[in-house]
Amino acid sequence: MNAISQKPRIEYRCAEPGDLDTLIPLKGKMDGRPAAAPEWVRRWPWQFVAHPWRRGDYGANSIVAILDGRMAGAIGFMPTHLDYQGRSVESAFGCELFVDPGAQGHGIGQALIDQVVARYPNSLWMNTPAAGARSYHKRGFSAVEPVNYRMLAVHPGHVLAARGKPALGAAAAWTGALLRPAIRMRARAFAVPRGVVFSEVSSFGAEFDRFHQKNRRPDLVTPRRDAAFLQWRYKDCPFGPYHAIAAHAGGEAVGFTVYRTKQSHNGTQGIVTELEADPATPGLAASLLGAALHGLLDANAHLITALPTDPATLSVFRRAWFLDWKRTPHLYVAPGAAAKLGLPADGARWSMSMGDCDLDYF
Repeated sequence: MNAISQKPRIEYRCAEPGDLDTLIPLKGKMDGRPAAAPEWVRRWPWQFVAHPWRRGDYGANSIVAILDGRMAGAIGFMPTHLDYQGRSVESAFGCELFVDPGAQGHGIGQALIDQVVARYPNSLWMNTPAAGARSYHKRGFSAVEPVNYRMLAVHPGHVLAARGKPALGAAAAWTGALLRPAIRMRARAFAVPRGVVFSEVSSFGAEFDRFHQKNRRPDLVTPRRDAAFLQWRYKDCPFGPYHAIAAHAGGEAVGFTVYRTKQSHNGTQGIVTELEADPATPGLAASLLGAALHGLLDANAHLITALPTDPATLSVFRRAWFLDWKRTPHLYVAPGAAAKLGLPADGARWSMSMGDCDLDYF
């Protein structure tokens, strides 16, 4: 007599404090390690539990799948607000999706996506690998046309050597001695406008809320970057440190930049994560970028990257000798959301920054 196969029982619920102990080895299994990387263990509570726009209590931004009583997968997402053409739309960025290989074949990954869409119908996903992209396509997500990262090579020889090409790195070793002082001189040419004062940001306060409201671009889809978000993203973040410089005129914030360095397979990599400036102050964006470049050069960055999509800001990066480097992964929009909201399909009309994905990139 053949045994009657039973349909597996799958439960989806918000994550609980004790789930992290189970998620850690599961994440490690997905990454081919005995346990999840320490950075991920620190990142999950900050990114998905401590988010300032979290709905509800612990776990409101992360959903787990339980297959026949055991942890089988999870998804993490961050709430956001998209400002576009005078409207503000509640949305969410999905940043983590993984399913135990032994539990695949039950539609768990797609069901986890559906759980987020049920909570945030206008959900978006960034930095999606090819495997994840297939799941989103099956769920009817539409892709926004990708844009280019920008790169400024300060020491090409060191970058080549760090990437495992020692012969090429040795041949190009002399370039850093020429490029570093030339880039510093170029950054120095971006003079601070008259009446503007730069200062280090110790915390993001209400003046950044006022700046954000004033500086929103109606023609670009802009994820909200108010004071609460900036404080969480750059001052409360367990990674970094991030350095922030604000520009003030008349006692009010008129712009800011955020940058950091990290060790990667490119050597010491500098990242300009934010650059925003009041367009009514000529030369301000360039001078803020110049300040960030000085900081990154002082930190001995071998390579500096950015993701400017605002056309006005993009021209500033070009003037600072940043070159097109590689295309971004696709940004995916939930079914029907793009058409309903009138969101553009061109990534160049989305105001994105390296702050949206610098923890994942490289």
